[in-house]
Order: sequence, then structure tokens, then C-alpha cells
Amino acid sequence: MSNTQNKFDQLSTHSDLDSRAESNDVIFENGFDSSHSTNESPLLQTFSQALNVNEDLDNEPKSSDIESNFVLNQREFDDNDEKSVDDSNKLDVSLDNDESDLPIEQEDEWRSQSKHIFILSESGKPIYSLHGNEVKLIAFMGLLQALISIIECDNDNRLNYVLAGELKIVFLHQSHLILVCISNEPDKCVEQLQLELEYCYNQIISVVTLSLIEKIFSKHHNYDLRNKLSGTEKLLTNIIHRFKNDYGMLLNCVNSYPLPQENRDQVSKLVAQQIAPLRSVIFGLFLFENKLVSLIRPKSRNIHPVDVHLLVNVITGFDTPKSVEFTWYPICLPNFDKNGIMYAYISHLDESCQTCLILLTGMCDEEQSIELNECRKRIQQKMQSQNLIQLMNSKLKDSSLKLDQIGVNELKHFLYKDNKIFQYFLSDYALPYANNASEQQRIFDMYQKLYHKLHNKTNSLRIIYLQKKYETILGWQTSSFEIYATFSPLVTKEIAIIAVNKLLEFTQKNKSKIFLSSMPTLPR
Repeated sequence: MSNTQNKFDQLSTHSDLDSRAESNDVIFENGFDSSHSTNESPLLQTFSQALNVNEDLDNEPKSSDIESNFVLNQREFDDNDEKSVDDSNKLDVSLDNDESDLPIEQEDEWRSQSKHIFILSESGKPIYSLHGNEVKLIAFMGLLQALISIIECDNDNRLNYVLAGELKIVFLHQSHLILVCISNEPDKCVEQLQLELEYCYNQIISVVTLSLIEKIFSKHHNYDLRNKLSGTEKLLTNIIHRFKNDYGMLLNCVNSYPLPQENRDQVSKLVAQQIAPLRSVIFGLFLFENKLVSLIRPKSRNIHPVDVHLLVNVITGFDTPKSVEFTWYPICLPNFDKNGIMYAYISHLDESCQTCLILLTGMCDEEQSIELNECRKRIQQKMQSQNLIQLMNSKLKDSSLKLDQIGVNELKHFLYKDNKIFQYFLSDYALPYANNASEQQRIFDMYQKLYHKLHNKTNSLRIIYLQKKYETILGWQTSSFEIYATFSPLVTKEIAIIAVNKLLEFTQKNKSKIFLSSMPTLPR
């Protein structure tokens, strides 16, 4: 045991150095949340110290054709519209008695939900409710606003969360907005709910922009922000549902589509050559199954993982008809410029809508639409002539990255995150988790607990090893990578060590295939 144990110690130090990417390989900017920063305390000296940590994660704190494509979202971003502010401030609560009171069966259904998310303004005006009608919850939201006002009457105070038995009430108060999550989900910790509220906040900023929110509420503190969010409520709902089992949103990174380096370079070069002459294009993203295949960016600018998730949320949140060749969507990327609007030209290049081209520009008009549409057609034709879309489809059946290639039967699943380039790789699931959505969700819930344990600011742990009833799970964090793995419940420590060693060898061997490590840049 000691020999194997020492091997792990050596490996952890060696991998910390060897897996460190070059500075010019850093693709995504970090800085979304300070709680995601790596704890720089020294690694535990021996693996046995980590294995003996008896942490119970369950005890966490409780032309006409072109014009037709502009109707995807009809909101107006100029606050100097013709609408009277007084009219917009009026909240229609003139409901019949039969309508104002929820039927008892609906009320019971509303109360039975395990999680609620409410968004309101500082004046108590309702903006959004995950369940039910926010207008009918105006009295309840007023209570939440009053609670915030009492606690935060002194600017030095900040209400973060309240624990009441199994119930967790988490608050986020930013930029005239109050976001509240109420949950009795036993598998969700406070940090996870706080992160979820931050994504909701960023989703609102992506629609309205921070500067417009500040301008509106500085003049009219009781403004009804739903006027600006009309038609985009489904994006808030979608990002909340995605957060339930999206590893990229949990880990603050993106998922790259596995592809051989030469094929990835072929796609990147093709897209870059076509968009380089278009001076208005700032970023170009090519996705397959909502996973990043290629990213083209200016030399001096990067795109943040959270901004990528917001773009993917637009694709998955709106049901765009397959007959529509392209759509425009105005969006603010909070981590790029929280006060400015960009325009996303979104087009699917195949009938199954698996491939998606996103071009981000600074303007949107008829001439721009014609120009980008011609660019999209050229990219589509060249990809078809080079069989690149068919190639990506065939890689869905690629067995070289399957779990059984590692050669450890006790290893049932793993997740590897590269902390230098903010990307992750997710393995397939072995039995009994394969083709079992509830079991896979349970694995996600356990990984998220490990993640928040390892990233707790007051915690110096770098390795957590837990033997549970149905599986053994392991989490390991270094400055270069993070690993989360699931083993069979009776696995020995020696086999777990061997599996981690082989897992690291596997990811290093296939790194050029599973990660997007380089990209062409635009002469901007």
C-alpha cells in the first residue's frame, strides 16, 4: 500500500506541472465568481490523509424574407420609447375573485414544488416566478422585499441565506434586482443555489443590459421591468432547468466536442477564412450538439464560459422552426461588456439542427443580413464538399474515448476539468448508470457537493474520497485540473489509485482530441 500511495503523491505533483497549459492556450477568461478560484494551500502530503477525511457531504448547510427573420425577439432596447412610464409602472391587479385566487388544487401543486425562484425589483415589483403567476404573488414578493429592506437597512449588512430545517432561502441583491431561491431539495447546497441565481441575474443582463437597468431604476424606482423582458421569460426558465444537470454551468467551463486535431483545425480554418473579411464580426462560434467545435476571436479579446452558456441558452430556449435559415438575436454578454448590445446571427447548417454557426456582430441591418447570409452559405457549401458535417456525425460512434479504454472495471464514470483552458470532458456511463436518467442525476448531485466542498474558501482539502452505500466517489483538485470519479461501492483504495493514474494517462494521451487548445484569430 505504501508504494502505491507514494506513487499517487508523486503523480499529483508531477501532473500539476506537466498538465499545465501554455499561456497562449488559455481560451476562456475566468473571473465570473471569486469562489471558483483555486485554493493555493499545499496539497495533502499523503493520500491516506485524504482517504481518512470523514466528511459527510449529506450534512451540507441546509427584403420581406429578411425582415421576417427579425421577429424572434421584438423587445426594444432604447428606453426612450413612446410608452408612458406612468403606464408602464401600473401593475394590473384588477382580477376577478375567481381569477385572483388560485384553485385549491393549483395552490397545492404550487406549494408542492421542491424549488421556487422569484425575481423582483427593490420596490417589490414582481418580475419573474418559476412557478405560478408572478402577479398573483405580489403580496408574497412584497414580503420578500420587506425582509431584505429590514436586514440591509445598514449598507454594511447583506442577507445571503436563511436556513429553516430542510428549507434553504437564498438571496442575491444586485443592481436594483432581488433574486430569491427557496428550496427544500436535500441534494442542493447553498453555494449551488447562489450560483443558480447568478446565472439568472446574468440572463436578465443579457436581455436588458446593466446600464439600462441602472438608468431606468435611477429615474423610476417602481418601474415594471417585465416590459423589457417580455417574450424572453422562457430563457430564464430554460437556464434554470439546464442548471439542474449541466456540468459546464456547475464547473464554470465549456464542453468541447471531441474531434481529431486535424479535423478541428480544418473546421476552424474554414470558418475563419470566410468571416475574416467581415469587419463587423467580433466572434465566430461553431457548435455541434451544443458543444464547442471551434472558436474564432479577435487577437486581444476572449469570451467567457458564462457568455457561451448564455448563447447556448438562446439556441435551446427558443423553438426556432427548421424552415428558418437564420435568425437574429440581440444579446448582451455580461462578461464581455455588460453595458453594450451585440447581435447574434444564428444559423443551423443541417436539417437535424445539430450543427450551429453563431456570428456575433456590433450592428444589425438589412445589408448586414445579406452579407452574413452569403458567408453562411459559403461555409455550408465548403463543409458539405469536405464532408465535415458527416465526419462529426460519425464521431458520435467513436469508441476511442469510451470508459472501457481505461481498463479499470471498477471505474463507472469520471469527469475531467482542465483549469487552464476552462474546458471539461465527460466520460460515458457504465452499468448500472447507463441509460438511467435518475441515476445519472444522482451522480451529478454528488459531484456538485464534492465541487463545492473542494472550492469552499475555508476548506484546505484537495482530495475527498467517500465510500457510500451504492458507490464510492472521489474528487481531486489541483491548480491544473480537477477530477470527479465514481467507482463501484467495494473498490479498494489501491484500485482507486491505479484508476486515477490511468485516467490521467488517458486524458493526457487524448488531450488534443477532447479539448479545443488552439484557435485562429481575427485581424481586429
